[in-house]
Amino acid sequence: MTTVELSQEQINEIFERQNGLCALSGKKLDSSIKDEFQVYTITENFNNENLDDFVLIWKNADFSSLNSNEFPEKPFRKHQFQFANFKTYNSDEKANEISADFELIKEYSKNEENLKNSINLTNSLQKVFQSLNLEDTFNHIQQNITDHLITLDQRYNQIRSKINEDSAKFFNEFNSKIEELKNVPSNWQNLRTARQKLLNLPNEIAKSTIKISKNTLEELKKNIANALTLIAQKQIAERENYEMECSDNYLQLKQMIDNYLPNIDAAKENNNYSKIRQGLIDIQKTIAKKTLKRNHQEELYQSIRNAFEKLSELQNLDKTRFMEEANENYEKLKPVVDNAITIATTTDSFKEARETLIAAQASIKGLSLSKEQRDDLYGRIREVFLKVNVQQEEERGEFLKVSDDNFVNLLNKINKEKERLLNNPHFKTIRESLLTIQGEIRILKLKTDHRNKLYENLKTAFSLLDEKRNSFFDHQQQMKKSKSDSVLKNLHDKLTILEEALEIDRKEMVTLENSLNNNLTNDEADEVKSKINSIKIMIEEKNKRIQETKNRLEK
Repeated sequence: MTTVELSQEQINEIFERQNGLCALSGKKLDSSIKDEFQVYTITENFNNENLDDFVLIWKNADFSSLNSNEFPEKPFRKHQFQFANFKTYNSDEKANEISADFELIKEYSKNEENLKNSINLTNSLQKVFQSLNLEDTFNHIQQNITDHLITLDQRYNQIRSKINEDSAKFFNEFNSKIEELKNVPSNWQNLRTARQKLLNLPNEIAKSTIKISKNTLEELKKNIANALTLIAQKQIAERENYEMECSDNYLQLKQMIDNYLPNIDAAKENNNYSKIRQGLIDIQKTIAKKTLKRNHQEELYQSIRNAFEKLSELQNLDKTRFMEEANENYEKLKPVVDNAITIATTTDSFKEARETLIAAQASIKGLSLSKEQRDDLYGRIREVFLKVNVQQEEERGEFLKVSDDNFVNLLNKINKEKERLLNNPHFKTIRESLLTIQGEIRILKLKTDHRNKLYENLKTAFSLLDEKRNSFFDHQQQMKKSKSDSVLKNLHDKLTILEEALEIDRKEMVTLENSLNNNLTNDEADEVKSKINSIKIMIEEKNKRIQETKNRLEK
């Protein structure tokens, strides 16, 4: 099943066909949310004009119900999309899908390894068939499924019967071996041989090509473990024989020493004298703990003493070579460290100073030096490091002050944008302001905790912006429904106010015109005429606005 691209008109038609639901999960889809769902084709040979070849599925839908680990090659069927509401999905097509799946299961069940899964798949197919209400019309399909299920059960029971029979024979064969090994004569060699054979039995069992039940295998493992425990108990009792124990311990320890001696020759290559010396000490302790004849014990101790002497000779020779190399390295490193100290104490850049000192430290690492030489070089570098740190700490005080000021300033900006969100619908402008603040947070001097707090506040502001924006557009959508009535009411109110204001202006103009008949000075008459002219202009403007309002009401 793959995603495809369709026209918006086709998508809308599929959306209506599915009643706005996810075809797979039944979740209500929101077409206004971008990428809320995707278009999938449920057939390889789809036709763009046949919309029944496509379904809309929620982006977070669980596809596990469509996939089968036992049957990965099985095609998708329309009945798997119970909320798709296909227009042309009739009984014949449903029956054809069931029949096709039934044929696939029949082919799959030919392999005995798939028998149990085939029974489960057939039962599931039978339930799907019943859920599609096809029994009355296509009863022969139901009968075929039932007959095949009976055949599968019979085959499965025959196989299980054969496995149980083989398991019983297999168990008797190996259990008799276990019992025989448990009862061997209690001498040291026999017990060792029996124990080894018991340890080999699991491998023999694992190599068998006969199908055996898990219970049989578990029972055999349990019996082997019990037999090993019994043999171990007999061996412990047998070790009470002193001569045998001494001989065994001597051979083991001698072999241990012989196997360890090559490490001494390798010490000069890997310079691991301490570890090898500790290994010899551990062998010494092991010798002391073991029961041994006196001559055997003395022989083993002498071998250890000889090994210690050889190790000391190699270590002294290596130490001489080491000191020669260390003195040569020390003379080479002194001017390097001196130069690094000079640069670090004269530069104005703390970064350059620290990098120079770190580079000097790095040049020391890995080179052969005595402890005194290494401490001398590292000590001189460390002393300059402390001075650089003190100077840097003094400047850090100024940095902290700048950081505090920047933090307060940026926090105020964020809070200001949050306040604007409460009354200002210009979300794009506010978002641009928040992005600008985000850039300032990134480039201005700030402590890490200040920067993190500002990012948290900025995140909250962005979340509030999204919330307010969504709320605003939802409100705008609701307002559209009542906008027409509101506009008409406002226009009527406006017309009433304008007409009342016009009437007041006319009355005032009449009063002023009458006042000209009174005995007025020239200045007073000019002032009255000026007022009359102003009122005429106002009346003309109001008439114009009244006419515009009436025109809008007539539309």
